Amino acid sequence: MGFRFRKSIRLGKGMRVNLSKSGIGMSLGVKGARVGIGSAGARATVGIPGTGLYWEKRSSLGGSPTPSASSGVDWSLPAAPGCLTATVLFLGLVLLLVLPAAGKLAVLVATAVYLAWALSLAEKAKEEQGRIEVEWREAEEGELAQRQELVRAAKRRQQELQRRREMDAKMAQEILGRPAIPLGESPIPLGRGEVPYYVTEATLTEPRKDGPKIIDGGTVLVTSRKVYLLGKNQTISFGLNQILMLEARPGYVDIARADRSRHQHLVTNYPSVLAAHITKAKEAAGGGQLSESQA
Repeated sequence: MGFRFRKSIRLGKGMRVNLSKSGIGMSLGVKGARVGIGSAGARATVGIPGTGLYWEKRSSLGGSPTPSASSGVDWSLPAAPGCLTATVLFLGLVLLLVLPAAGKLAVLVATAVYLAWALSLAEKAKEEQGRIEVEWREAEEGELAQRQELVRAAKRRQQELQRRREMDAKMAQEILGRPAIPLGESPIPLGRGEVPYYVTEATLTEPRKDGPKIIDGGTVLVTSRKVYLLGKNQTISFGLNQILMLEARPGYVDIARADRSRHQHLVTNYPSVLAAHITKAKEAAGGGQLSESQA
């Protein structure tokens, strides 16, 4: 059992001062009715003597802490000023009872000044709480707007990809349905009789277990004999007759070559168009037609 202390001092008829570990308190009243004040707050009790029946009302002088729902910070009057308020009021009441008239005026002025300070502190706390809540709401609204914008951007991206795929497939069908049309000029010198057919941008990669390996990227040129990659670091080329399999997939062209054990990917925006031009160039060169599933 913990240590406890309680001492009651009578100051006069119906008036007691109570001393305990929790603080100083005072009570006034007669048999059956009593009003008390202390660090925990005020309490009024009214009952019928000898019956055990009574009515009791309690109230906190400093106000119970009310956490802010938005910020989780308590902006009510702090507990320490609440206890201080109870002590000040108690001491003021005691001094009003024991001091002469001249001293009572000073006590009333000092008490009024303290109460004005306590109310000002509570008002500032409420203003700060309001400001924090406004900032929190603005931040929440900003975050919500940012999430909504990300969702809209993702939708626009998906719509753009879908539109590009549909256009890619449509243009590839048109290319496959007509003879190969040579370009006016080639970006690089070509061999005698070699005809340029198509130029685009792409990146050559090689699939690996730990992710694709980037070989090089730059301009892809399709001619009647070869496919060239005019890369940033090197120029890579392979003959049309070395292509064993050609398949357009979302975002890239999958190529299997006779001179390599691994497949390679030409990553480009319009893979079906690139695969169609390679197919038509191979046909024009007399290298045979790739199957529809491969083109």
